[in-house]
Formats: sequence, structure tokens, C-alpha cells
Amino acid sequence: MSNTIKYDELSVDHEAVKAGHAMVDLYEQHSTIYPAISEIKKQYPNLSNDVIIALWIGMNAYCCPVSSD
Repeated sequence: MSNTIKYDELSVDHEAVKAGHAMVDLYEQHSTIYPAISEIKKQYPNLSNDVIIALWIGMNAYCCPVSSD
């Protein structure tokens, strides 16, 4: 799989979408980045590292917002 995901290809069956849902669970189970990313890489070997890291960044941004102060 390439690093480019086209929005019109996304569906509940798309590998990146499935990996995103898996990342939600893994993010909650692990306090650091490596275990979650490692498990996603095992479950979804066709996803690029950039896509997997982007999933983690999204979860981290959602769960740990940065204060604007």
C-alpha cells in the first residue's frame, strides 16, 4: 500500500479504516507509542509506517490536546 490514501476509496472495509479502529483500542491499552504501533504493523503489514504513525498522532491529538496558553 502506498502512503497515499484517496478519500473516495475509504470505507469501513478499507485497511486503514480498520487499523484506525484497532488503534483506538491499542492506544487506550498502552501508555507509549511503540507497543501500539508495533501491534498495528503486525495486524496490518501492508500499511506504511507513515500511515500507522498518522493514526497514532490522531489518537494522541484527540486524547491529549495541547493547551493554547
